[in-house]
Amino acid sequence: MALMLFFSYCSGDNEPEVDTTAENITTVNQFQTLSEYGYVLQELNGTYCISLPSYQVEPLQCFEDELEAIKDWNFRIDLEEYRQGWIVKLLSYPLLTDEEYKITTDYYESIVQGSIVNLKIEGKAYSCEDKDSGTVIDSFANEIHPLNLYEEGEEAASNLGYLVSLEYNCSQLIDGSDFSLYGPLFYQDNQWWGFQESNDDYWRNYGKDIEILAFMTRFAERISLASTNAFTPDSFLASGIPQLEIVDISSNIPEYNRDDYIHWTDYNKDCQDTRQEVLIQESLEPVVYKSEEACSVASGKWYGAYTGKYYYNPSDLDIDHLIPLKNAHISGAYKFDKNQKEEFANRLLEPDHLIAVSSSANRSKGARGPDEWKPENTDYWCEYAYDWIFIKWNWFLTVTTPEWNALLEMIETCPEGYPYKDAEEEYLSEQAKPEIVDTTSTTTSTSTTTTTIAQTTTTTTAGVTQPENPGDTKNCGDFETYDEAKAWFDTYYEYYGDVARLDRDGDLEPCESLPGGP
Repeated sequence: MALMLFFSYCSGDNEPEVDTTAENITTVNQFQTLSEYGYVLQELNGTYCISLPSYQVEPLQCFEDELEAIKDWNFRIDLEEYRQGWIVKLLSYPLLTDEEYKITTDYYESIVQGSIVNLKIEGKAYSCEDKDSGTVIDSFANEIHPLNLYEEGEEAASNLGYLVSLEYNCSQLIDGSDFSLYGPLFYQDNQWWGFQESNDDYWRNYGKDIEILAFMTRFAERISLASTNAFTPDSFLASGIPQLEIVDISSNIPEYNRDDYIHWTDYNKDCQDTRQEVLIQESLEPVVYKSEEACSVASGKWYGAYTGKYYYNPSDLDIDHLIPLKNAHISGAYKFDKNQKEEFANRLLEPDHLIAVSSSANRSKGARGPDEWKPENTDYWCEYAYDWIFIKWNWFLTVTTPEWNALLEMIETCPEGYPYKDAEEEYLSEQAKPEIVDTTSTTTSTSTTTTTIAQTTTTTTAGVTQPENPGDTKNCGDFETYDEAKAWFDTYYEYYGDVARLDRDGDLEPCESLPGGP
């Protein structure tokens, strides 16, 4: 897994063709032939070529101008000295054992590109998406990567065996904050490790005034990811369903108090609390509001998955926590702090965390798990079990043995061709509150957002159309300048937040390292 990386100083698009046979290599008249760190600078038929014989026979770069050749030579040697200085700083760790190496490689053989890994980093739960495309982002680790060290020994350092690449874009499940995880990940000392970015002023303190490439200023250090074999194939069933931790309910758990889980919060202060947000999101047709302020929903059309029936009056519906708050509490949520409990009680980003269901069905369910209560609509059992597992997996909640057995029983009803991955996370955002343009006449704008008010005969159309969620489809390398990145970022941020994770430090300035950045 050792990496080789070479640099060139470009003097133009066209390079002269040179004859590199031995008999045509002549003595350099203007300067002695240079050789350092394996690089060689010499004249070939009147051109000045830089070679790295240990890497390839052909020259890496040739120049007609001697000064340009010397400039490129100095650039390469400065960069190599920069690397050599970093190598001196590398820390030493024990070699992976054969068993640790096998666990690591078995994991990489078992994963699918673009997969999601759920893990804890510094005690916080993250959902990490495999970065399997886009611009490669590298960092200098302060150690030779354990896999390189195991496979090739310390000489791997001379081949950039300490370089690590951005492998997962992680999102904190509680507050949505981002975390960049570099890899490859590896297993050592009974836990999994990755690399996080670290603050190191090596490049600032480097003595020479050289041109530093972007990746040369990014550094990383190892970070513990989990205390168990969280990523081994044994953590998943053959169908790809995560194996939840099975634990009996302890008698030492603090008593459940529903008031600890503050719910129906209006996070964005638009007068629509969590209940109204769910009703708006899940209605199969545009909702009708009780007043022109659009704070409360008067009617709509909802499919009640528990009963398999349609409902048109919000008073017939409850907003159900698919994992009841009390069940979550005894499954591990009692460890949450105040903010985490409120976030769990009002979670809007996962579409099935909160669902609109028949009031009578929800009250029949109460706080019971699937071993004690199942929806009367058996066609929903598969999705219900998938969602139950997915939410508990994301929030690191446990199950009891009867609960787990009941979930597996429900999964047996899944139709062919509906795997667990189809139930995986599809992040949502709060819908933008509609703009009330005019309550006395009908607007003929081309916008597609309509706001209807109960007990009136007029329809108003908002003046702004919400763009479609682009998803995590961009990297900073996809933009030529900061202004381009900023324009794209501003287009979607109001509606979906930093959906492509372009703003690393949360200051609303994406891709600051691009030309023209702040």
